Amino acid sequence: MSNFIWTENNDGFWDLASNWQDNLKPGATSSQDDVLIDIAESEIIATHRSGTTEINNLIATDKVVLSGGNLVLNGSNSSLLLFDLTAGTLTQRSNLIVTDFN
Repeated sequence: MSNFIWTENNDGFWDLASNWQDNLKPGATSSQDDVLIDIAESEIIATHRSGTTEINNLIATDKVVLSGGNLVLNGSNSSLLLFDLTAGTLTQRSNLIVTDFN
């Protein structure tokens, strides 16, 4: 299990490795990765647009948009402050807290 941290200070796409610490995308090698999207200096949008990503937990204080593909959350501690589901599939295998859902 590894921790993945979003580092892009602007809106961006989940599938671009350059948006993540160490230029590695979460879920690429393990479904037990924990993900944090929390840019304190600004409000950004992280968009999952294609492919299947299976991870453990997702903690996001910035907006997450699922516009395509499949996002699978296996853990029991995922929390999303702002979540927008425009297309694609979200699978949550345990507890998920969403504060604002569109």
